[in-house]
Amino acid sequence: MSDLHRLMAAAEKDPTLSEKLSMLDAEALVEWAQEEGYHLTLEEAESVCGTELSDEDLGQVAGGWTGNQNGP
Repeated sequence: MSDLHRLMAAAEKDPTLSEKLSMLDAEALVEWAQEEGYHLTLEEAESVCGTELSDEDLGQVAGGWTGNQNGP
């Protein structure tokens, strides 16, 4: 298992870690990861930090919650 996968698995289990990772840009993530014993490339960090929103994700952000189409 790559360090990126190990880090993402750890973040799934730890909301505090997940929140911390969400606040870092790619370069800061690489630095932080190295301090914590993970070896990430800048490209790996960018794949996590620089993820563009899909059209569906963007619609959720822009349009809000759309779970109940038939309600008031």
